Amino acid sequence: LFQVLGAFLASGVVVLLFPEATSLGETLPSGSFAQSFWMEIITTFLMMLTILGVTSHEEKEITALSGVIIGGTVIGLIMIAGPISGGSFNPARSIAPAIVSGHLQGLWIYLLAPILGAVLAMFSWQFLNKTDEN
Repeated sequence: LFQVLGAFLASGVVVLLFPEATSLGETLPSGSFAQSFWMEIITTFLMMLTILGVTSHEEKEITALSGVIIGGTVIGLIMIAGPISGGSFNPARSIAPAIVSGHLQGLWIYLLAPILGAVLAMFSWQFLNKTDEN
């Protein structure tokens, strides 16, 4: 909720500062909708697996570097996905600029694909880390 609220506030600030801006930083597919949809699923999946992997360890070395590891992963994924899908990975990041600018045609990609990617990562993580206890 607060991410969405923050995104709407940020979009409002962009409108105030740059009234001639039409996209407001919205995420738009560069290729086909199918390419962007799959790219968002795959990259969100990889990002969430990284987050689950880093945050599930109790070793101090990994915990101390978790921000660097996650941040580096996000940067790498944005470099890969950015030219194709815009590299959103987060519905809250995409919804406000699309609504405020009125460009809703590809918004469904950025609402559905990251959720699917994150859910797939969660189930994959549970499967890969199955023990006798769970």
